[in-house]
Amino acid sequence: MPEIIEEFLDDGVAKCIAFNRRGSLLAAGCADGSIVIWDFDTRGTSRIWRNGHRDAVTSVSWTKDGHYLVSSSMDSTVVQWKVLEGEAVCTVKLSAPAVSARVHPYDADVCVVSLANSLPPHLIRFSSKRQHPLPVATSLEPSPDTLQQANSAEPTTSDKAEKEKGTRSSRSGTGSLLAVATFSRRGDLVYVGSNKGTITVIDTASCAILDVVKVAGGSAIKGLVCNRTGTHL
Repeated sequence: MPEIIEEFLDDGVAKCIAFNRRGSLLAAGCADGSIVIWDFDTRGTSRIWRNGHRDAVTSVSWTKDGHYLVSSSMDSTVVQWKVLEGEAVCTVKLSAPAVSARVHPYDADVCVVSLANSLPPHLIRFSSKRQHPLPVATSLEPSPDTLQQANSAEPTTSDKAEKEKGTRSSRSGTGSLLAVATFSRRGDLVYVGSNKGTITVIDTASCAILDVVKVAGGSAIKGLVCNRTGTHL
């Protein structure tokens, strides 16, 4: 436990926080949809962004160079921010509330978003606003339908509804799905943990399933974090 509390963040009720890579800035997503950037050099608030979300912010994720920040919200949006200018560069509307978003470690244009309402995580490209649902294996033997989805081409805007309908039907009878996702250190892999106690390893480029790992005891996975060297998850 800390012996001394040096500062208080008084600009909102924080729901999530994240340091940039240098540890000089702290981003806090708040319950009212605002995002506060705290500067540890000046010991004060650097920026407050209020025009990005209309509901509680669920996650904030920095790019490796610290130039961009990605935020997700219960209002079913993901926003890409340009930190220096303090402006929202791109807003992507999702089909469900966003539980969390993680930006690619080497490509600020790509992020992976975990969704509520039993929907699988989506891989998002901000420049085109394209959304690609990722396969989630709930057992050690992925079904043929799941593998077919993994190796299929990225869906176009016109067939999103049909694709989502197929995704839901492939999960029928397995109960509700809750999944969280994050990138590997190099960004070439996506790890997807499910409430069924499985971790699905997915190739970022092809969205194909490479491996499925069952966690001992089958406990629900609620979060995934890689260490800085990428050797442990």
